Amino acid sequence: RKELIFYLKVSDVSGEIGRLIDVHREGLLILSPKKLKKESVYDLKIETPKKLWEQNLRLITAKAQCIHVTASLTRPYWENGCKFLEMDSLTQLNIELLINLFAMPTDSAQA
Repeated sequence: RKELIFYLKVSDVSGEIGRLIDVHREGLLILSPKKLKKESVYDLKIETPKKLWEQNLRLITAKAQCIHVTASLTRPYWENGCKFLEMDSLTQLNIELLINLFAMPTDSAQA
């Protein structure tokens, strides 16, 4: 998974559920004030950075299943790990675009 330079808003049908901590083409980690229900499936909406709005990409929508929940070091929050389900090719491309443009730089220096 890649941590992004932004903590993007993640919502479902009930409204905002948290912030995107990191993402991979197979899943994501959401920091949330509430636990997501393990094994439940969510219709997620990820708000993209404003830079992508010019390209008519304001939201990335995806169905995801919560597979693990752990208490965050930043209490009282929860880290909810979800895997993507039923993702079409356009959504996959949008996730990869998000990662390629907004992933935190990795330290490539060898010690």
